[in-house]
Amino acid sequence: MAADMLDRFPDGVWIADLAPIADPDSVSSVVAKAIEMNQSEAERVDELIPRWLKDKRSLLVLDNCEHVVERVARLADSIHRSCPEVRIVATSRQALAVGGEKLWRLRSLAVPSTHAELDSAAAIQFGAIALFVDRASLVDQSFRLTEESVSVVADICRRLDGIALAIELAAARLKVLSVRKLAQKLDERFKILTGGSRTALPRQQTLRALIDWSYDLLSQKEQILFSRLGIFAGSFTLEAATSVCADHDIEEIDVFDLVGSLADKSLVVTGGDQERYHLLESTREYALERLSANGERERLARRHAEHFLSLAREAANSFNTMPLNRWLAGVEIELENYRAVLEWALRKGQDTALGGAVAAALECFWWHGGVEAEGRRWISLALDRIDKGEHPEETAALTHALRLLTSRLLFS
Repeated sequence: MAADMLDRFPDGVWIADLAPIADPDSVSSVVAKAIEMNQSEAERVDELIPRWLKDKRSLLVLDNCEHVVERVARLADSIHRSCPEVRIVATSRQALAVGGEKLWRLRSLAVPSTHAELDSAAAIQFGAIALFVDRASLVDQSFRLTEESVSVVADICRRLDGIALAIELAAARLKVLSVRKLAQKLDERFKILTGGSRTALPRQQTLRALIDWSYDLLSQKEQILFSRLGIFAGSFTLEAATSVCADHDIEEIDVFDLVGSLADKSLVVTGGDQERYHLLESTREYALERLSANGERERLARRHAEHFLSLAREAANSFNTMPLNRWLAGVEIELENYRAVLEWALRKGQDTALGGAVAAALECFWWHGGVEAEGRRWISLALDRIDKGEHPEETAALTHALRLLTSRLLFS
């Protein structure tokens, strides 16, 4: 971008790379050196820079600002107010939040939807797949995207959320793994996605180091909430985040601001309607690791399960109060979270009664949502494992739900 705009700025295009510095006091010195300004010992450098740029028509690129964002913001604001013909482009994990700033949020590379059926020609139009193929062919000159491998490559790119660095690291593993083996190994992504360029910054050499870098820049409360948000399998609302994550460490009133701050720092992704949030798959796996290391995972899993049991019961009670399509949409948007609860409670055996109550409460969804077979599996599993004498109400509800779904099967 900077190279393409050279002709528009007669006094130069300058790039200050802030990534290597650790001391915020060094920001002004790095910028001064980048714009080839002499530094006078008698005056503060951050005050000299705006005066030096005042009558110039230049573009200044401030690259990698997130770890020194406050100092960069002050300098950028001073330049913006003093130098009418200077334009600034800042790359950062979060906005500088200064006057005149326009935010351009870079999304991950495009990936095909889960259900898309693609041939190799159509697949290569997606940025994530194009990058994978390009890097894979550098590692293995015989690599080609074929009709047999296209679905596997698309799955790899989806599971890596279209993150460019993760895709590059994955493609590099084709030195020792086949494409199919690589896809199978993605559950161990933090072990296999290593081996980036030796000349890159340390945080760009492994996927874990990249997320470590962002995590370490968070405040203590942001770190706690980020780890806890990993317990949500799908998207979530602010109300759900408050219900599940707030406690003596994070007050309910703080959750709204903390989620917003994590979204600003690109660790939480906002939905199109701005009312739902989610973590990318790689950052969620990292958050869950942190949650386990903190000894909080089982406690948060139970709070998550209790919240969605309450939500399932509310949905069951409201079934006859709204149009069916609206009711189904309201339940389906939480389906991944319901499945996570059922997996934790029933398949892992953490709380069979709670899992059975969720499976039974979703009776109308299993029936009308076109997922009767899945519903029967969960309900049958709950009935097999529940102590029927100790939990008669849950047992009765499960038995009724199973009979209903079975009758529909027989009717069909």
